[in-house]
Order: sequence, then C-alpha cells, then structure tokens
Amino acid sequence: MNVIQALQKLQELNIKFNRPYDFLADMLKSDIHMEKIRQKILKEHEQAEVRENNKLKRINKKFLKKCGSQKIKSHKEALEKKQNLLKIDQLKKTNNLQNLNVQEFFIKHSKDHDYKAGKITAKKDMKHKKKNFNNKAKKDKGIKNKQIGKKTSINNKRKASSKNSRKTFILFLFF
Repeated sequence: MNVIQALQKLQELNIKFNRPYDFLADMLKSDIHMEKIRQKILKEHEQAEVRENNKLKRINKKFLKKCGSQKIKSHKEALEKKQNLLKIDQLKKTNNLQNLNVQEFFIKHSKDHDYKAGKITAKKDMKHKKKNFNNKAKKDKGIKNKQIGKKTSINNKRKASSKNSRKTFILFLFF
C-alpha cells in the first residue's frame, strides 16, 4: 500500500487529516543532535542558577560576618561596662571616693592611656636599643681591626683562597 491509497482510505472512513506545509523538507539536524543541544542548554541554565545561588551565599556570608562582629563588639562593650561598674563598687566599699581625683582615675584606667603609654614607648625603646647596639658593635669591630693591623688583610686572603679552592674542587667533580 502506498501513500495515495492510504489517503483515499482515510477519506472513505471520514477521518480528517492535514498535510504539513513542509512535509517534503529534509531535516538539517538529526533528533539525536537536537536532544544533545537541548541537554546542553538545560545544563548551562542549571549552572547559571548554581552560580547565582553561590553569589547570594557569599553576599549573605559577608553580611552575617559583619553582624557577628557587631555582636562581638557589643558583647565586649558590655563586659567592659560591667568591669568598670565592679571597679566603682570596689572603690565605694573602700571609701576612697573622697580622696579620688576623677580625671586621674579615668586617665589611669582608659584604654588609650594604657595602649599608648605601654606599647609606643616600648616600640621606641626597642628601636633605640637595636640602633645603639648596632652602632656599638660597629665601633667595637673598627677598634678590633685597628688593633690587629695587618692580620686582617692576611685573613681576607685566606678566605679568598679557600673560596677559590672550593670552586676548583667542585669544578673538578663535574668534569
């Protein structure tokens, strides 16, 4: 049975059919190839969604980190306030409030005073010690060289000759 006979039979049975307008056109790509393309597009779409989700997670992580650091700061401030109140209570118990100079108390117990007074001066002291030590060592070395006199030049020659001998020995091993 060919196509023409099949179409006549469909007409006899009163079954409607439409012939597609491009039924004679050849397919350029196979169905397998088109399925691969669909899968590739779906995969790219899923990857884009994953990237977007990861980006949102990173942004949320930064925000949460900031919130967490703010909580830690507020917690530290609360602890400091509590410690300050305890110090004041101790002063009240010892009745030293009459002799207490308020400005001196705050200067003595402030963070900036402790930090600046201790750390900066300690840093400067270390720098001065290093600088003075190096200067002293250089002076001592100069004095020793002057005392030795000609021996330094002999020692330098020995060092130079020992370096050359090492080089020749190494070269000898490679050749």
